[in-house]
Amino acid sequence: MPVASYKTFYDGSGAVTGAVWLASENDASKLVGADAGNVGYAAGPRPMYGAAIDRVLELDTGVGSLTRRISDNGLDCCDGPVYIDMLTQFVPFEEPPVITDSSTKFAVYLNTQSNLVVYHGDTAATASVTDVTLDPASWYRLSIRADVMFSVPCGRVYIDGSLVTSSAAYFPDGTGPGLGGFLFPLASEETSIQAVSFAGNGRIDEFRVFDNDLIFYSPLLLSFDDTNLDVVFAGQALLPGDMVDNGAEISILAADWYAISVTGDCPCVAYSGPVGGRVSSSTGVVTAGHPATVEISASLYTNVTLGTNVVEVPLLASWARANHKTADDVETYGNDWLDDYLLNVAPETDAEIMISAISYDAAAGVAAITVSASSSDVRFDRLNGVLAVYTCAELGAGWGEPIGEYRVGVEGAGEASLIVNCAAGSFIKAVIK
Repeated sequence: MPVASYKTFYDGSGAVTGAVWLASENDASKLVGADAGNVGYAAGPRPMYGAAIDRVLELDTGVGSLTRRISDNGLDCCDGPVYIDMLTQFVPFEEPPVITDSSTKFAVYLNTQSNLVVYHGDTAATASVTDVTLDPASWYRLSIRADVMFSVPCGRVYIDGSLVTSSAAYFPDGTGPGLGGFLFPLASEETSIQAVSFAGNGRIDEFRVFDNDLIFYSPLLLSFDDTNLDVVFAGQALLPGDMVDNGAEISILAADWYAISVTGDCPCVAYSGPVGGRVSSSTGVVTAGHPATVEISASLYTNVTLGTNVVEVPLLASWARANHKTADDVETYGNDWLDDYLLNVAPETDAEIMISAISYDAAAGVAAITVSASSSDVRFDRLNGVLAVYTCAELGAGWGEPIGEYRVGVEGAGEASLIVNCAAGSFIKAVIK
């Protein structure tokens, strides 16, 4: 239930959605963005999904409230824990709020000293001031868990994943209340959570109600280099250092010829999508047993051959990507493309090189040669191979080892000019290998 479904937008568009928000008559709450003077939101480490989703719900309920109904029949904590989770920026109440609705089971707010106060039940509904103090200028992750302990519906509160304790709260073994307790009896024996209401001022974002235990865990930090891959959550591209919920489904798309790998800073990090091999597109769920960093990387394919020819994979990948060829393509048709690859031209160019000019100095035993190509696409400074020159005295005797291997440094060179030592003979051959 993202806050983006609230009905009123800051920009005055008045957009209305089908979200079931129930507002009091004078409610002035609205969606605002980072450009609305919301400095703490824009500069802080939250929200967890980065700058791409930049609106938050700014509460201004007056003397009334703003309520989000839970669909269907709500969630019953008798069936298992129910979590209410959000990012929030509290504004302290100048006077303690008066809660008169008998259906209110649980509430949290800041008093004028910025202490977190928990409204709960016991022998009677009461408001207990905790030792937790919060900065009204900062954002916090507020999580509330409702479940049943010894037939008593109770709530517990987490701030940024840390459990809030109070001498007015109980312990899991049923003892208490006492110092260090963290189970607050609900102010109503009704165990079904039907709605969540907001009153006063403040800001919230990423508001959700779940019956999934994963919601308890702190968000997961995503670490990745976006040079060769994109990470997407809920249709939004993420940035390195963004966070997602534990249990969020993400999509990873790597550049052509790059395989995906997902690990973590501890063994408890898991990703359900396909990785490794030649997987360059993957969708899966990220989970961990506690707050952790999910490390996503993309690495160049290994063990790819050009047909039956073993060549340098980085060069092969660069050539193939430039010509829109997959690894399967080059392995299948690579024998036909070897010359094109070595000359760094498109497949099926079928270019050849030749000695187009020669000047022989018999006295010095050297020859000045010019090597050209049959296609103007060939640039001798951009070859994937090297220009090798051979000489011999008799063609029937074979060429032996090359007398030199050359790399042309002239940018955009359409031909290569070389001085060749002809001590082994005056027959000269130039090839790319």
